[in-house]
Amino acid sequence: MITSLFLVEWAVRSAIIIASIALLVKVLRFQDPTLRLAIWTAALSGSLLIPVLSASIPALRVPVWRARPAVAFRAAPVAHDMDAVAAPTPSPAVPKSRPNLLLVTYLLGVGTLFLRLVTGLRLSHRLIARSHPTQIEATATVRESSDISVPATFGVLGPVIMLPTDWRDWESSQLNAILAHEQSHINRRDPLWQFVSSIHRALLWFSPMSWYLHRQIVQQAEDASDDAAVAASGDRALYAEAVLQFVRRAVERVRWQGVAMARCGNADERIHRILDGTRLSNGMTRVGWLAVLALAAPMVYVCAAARPAASDEVAITSVNANDLEEQGGPINRYVIVSGNSTMSSGDRHSPALAKLRPRFAGDFAWFQQDGTDYYVTDEKVLRDIYDAMAPQRDVNRMQSVVNQKQGDVNAMQGGVNRQQGEVNRRQSEVNDAQREVNERQRNGSSDRDGQARVNAMQAEVNDLQHGVNQEQEKVNAAQAVVNGEQQKVNDEQHRVSPVIADAIQKILSDSVVNGLAHAVDLR
Repeated sequence: MITSLFLVEWAVRSAIIIASIALLVKVLRFQDPTLRLAIWTAALSGSLLIPVLSASIPALRVPVWRARPAVAFRAAPVAHDMDAVAAPTPSPAVPKSRPNLLLVTYLLGVGTLFLRLVTGLRLSHRLIARSHPTQIEATATVRESSDISVPATFGVLGPVIMLPTDWRDWESSQLNAILAHEQSHINRRDPLWQFVSSIHRALLWFSPMSWYLHRQIVQQAEDASDDAAVAASGDRALYAEAVLQFVRRAVERVRWQGVAMARCGNADERIHRILDGTRLSNGMTRVGWLAVLALAAPMVYVCAAARPAASDEVAITSVNANDLEEQGGPINRYVIVSGNSTMSSGDRHSPALAKLRPRFAGDFAWFQQDGTDYYVTDEKVLRDIYDAMAPQRDVNRMQSVVNQKQGDVNAMQGGVNRQQGEVNRRQSEVNDAQREVNERQRNGSSDRDGQARVNAMQAEVNDLQHGVNQEQEKVNAAQAVVNGEQQKVNDEQHRVSPVIADAIQKILSDSVVNGLAHAVDLR
């Protein structure tokens, strides 16, 4: 449960940063893709730093509308219908039950994305090893490979430019533009940042904003490299024609292994941007980086340090003797015992309780007041405590309904994941078939029928992917509904927790006044 709360808190703080950056970019209308890329890279760095900053910097108290619970009750099944004890306030989108299922689901998502990432790295290293050097003079290493159909940059720490084997047929201006495009990626360390963004997306895969951030980093890097290519060639139409050619040839999914030139979200928008552009990116200067840092640092600090602090917050936020004495609370600690189960203010494993339990065969309550230990066995007092917890039982029933709906959403997500796995398998078959066609073409065979079959297979895979995307949208919509209902449960929990705590405090205090509580020496 603690892990779930930590991940949700990280995801929420990260989403606030990303959404704020998106709003800022839109409002200020930044046009330079290199500047936009720098801003999104700063957002990525800030999101990754949140867990460290949240634990190390002073808290920044932010006013909220509703108070937090005064006492954190511990849920435990209790005999005589006392099983609906007050429970820790659940976090949005993370049900308080079925923690194992939630953890397994999260780890499956992380494992799948990390497996994909590691597989891509291994394939890229294998591709580089099978490639051949070229005589092209360039700042970066340039190699050629028959396993790719479009130019790409491979490698994270030591990236190399990879060209398809037909690069010798290109015009010199086209080759120079392509090399400028790929060299631009290397100069900005795009492969490394996109690798880091992939890790961030894998850790927060359940947050749509992590996927949005990754798309922005990839897209802005492509736009900035397109500007570098246009600047090198001086001919927008020629470069746009080259990009269109590579997009059409990009059947193989090279995006797992490297930064491919044909990698873009919408080919039409990219071509229109190249042709219709009037300005080219000038790159980032030190002043520009300082400006981005000055803009992003305060936002990251606030998101990492913010903590709720309501003006009407109950004074007792953690139950222990010192805090309660400082606030003048009449009851220091208490535990309600029923059979083998307990409901406590946070001290159900007290040595005092261990001494008392063997003395009673039935139910009892133990508490401390003004340094004195008391026990109560009166049935009416125990019944009053049970009645005082009625609002908590209502909250637990609400939570149970939300948990069932969350389970249904998890099952839907599992179905989508299986469909995506089938699409990935089919795509792998298309890639293998395309390599066979490429090999036959290099051996002198036109193999038009083979290419037609590959194209048909790719079209089927694209249709399947479209269907999976539609199903994922349904899952997202269902999750949004569950999140809304979970928030209602959280709000109700916030409301009833201090009410229950006050009621139990009064019942135990009155039991002393009415002579129903008995002092006991536990020394």
